[in-house]
Amino acid sequence: MSDFAHHYREKARRSLAAGDPVRALRYLERALRFSRTPGEHEEILLDLAETAVQMEDLEAAEAYLNRSPNRQHPRHALLLGMVELQRFQVNEALTHLKQAVTLAPRHPEARLHLASALTLTGQPQKALDLLKTLAREHPDDLRILREMALAHAREGNLMQAYHLARQVARRRPEDPHIQDFLAMLREVLVEGPDLAPDLLNPPPEYLRVFYLVERYFEQYEAPAEALEEAIDLWAQYSSYEAPRVRRPELWAAAVIVLALERIGPALPAARVARRLGLVPGGTLYRRIREIRLWFAEEELP
Repeated sequence: MSDFAHHYREKARRSLAAGDPVRALRYLERALRFSRTPGEHEEILLDLAETAVQMEDLEAAEAYLNRSPNRQHPRHALLLGMVELQRFQVNEALTHLKQAVTLAPRHPEARLHLASALTLTGQPQKALDLLKTLAREHPDDLRILREMALAHAREGNLMQAYHLARQVARRRPEDPHIQDFLAMLREVLVEGPDLAPDLLNPPPEYLRVFYLVERYFEQYEAPAEALEEAIDLWAQYSSYEAPRVRRPELWAAAVIVLALERIGPALPAARVARRLGLVPGGTLYRRIREIRLWFAEEELP
C-alpha cells in the first residue's frame, strides 16, 4: 500500500473511533486516489461502503459496492447483506450473508448478521445455535446478547428474551432499541397475549405471576429497580427451571421478597404475603428457598 493511502486510511480509522464518520469518508476518498494496486483499491472501496453502512447511507454504500470488482470477497458479501437487512430485504440478505460465512467461516460480523437474517426469516433456532457459539467466543459483545433476545422472542420464549434484554439494558442503558424491545416484552408478559398475537406466549399461570408482581409494586411504594429485579428473577427462574405453578400468588410473593432482599428495603415474607392476600406458611418459605437455592447453584449464561 502506498504511504499516502496508508496515511489517509489511518486518519479515517481514527475519525471513526472518534465518532466522526463524515470525516472518515473524506479521508478514505483521498486514500482511494492514492491506491496503487487492484487489491488496495478494493479494500478502500469496502472501507467506504462499510462507513456508509454505519451512517445508514444505503445508496452510497451500494454505490461503493457496485464499484468493487471482486464480488467473491467476503466483506463485499457481508456489506451487501447488511445493506439488504437495513432495507428489510431479508431473503436477499440471507443469501449474501450465507455467502459471506461460506467465504469466511470464522468472521464474527458475518455470523452475527447471518443470525439476524435467520431470525427475521423465521429460523430463530438456527440463529440461536449460531449465536450461542458466538457468545462463547465473544462474551463481552452485547450485540450478540441482543440478537439472542430477539431470536428467543421469535421462538416464543419471552421470559428468556426478557432476561437477556435486561442484561443488555443494564450494561447499555442508552440503547433506545433495546429499551423499546424490553418495554414491549414486559408489557406482553404482564398484560397477556393480545398485545402481540404473532408471538407465542408462556403458560397462563406464568403470566399471572408477572401480573401479580406488577400490581404489587403499583400498590406499594418501592424502588423501580426492585420491580425490574422481581420480573427478572421470575423470567430467569421460570425459563430455566420450568416450575409447576399451581398458586401463582405464592410464586409472586417469593420473587417479591427476594427482589426486595437484593435491592431493598427488605421486607419480611409474612408482610409481603399478607399484602397479596395470603396466609404466610411453609409453602411460601419453601418457594423462597427453592428460588434462592437455584440462583446460588446455577451458572446462568
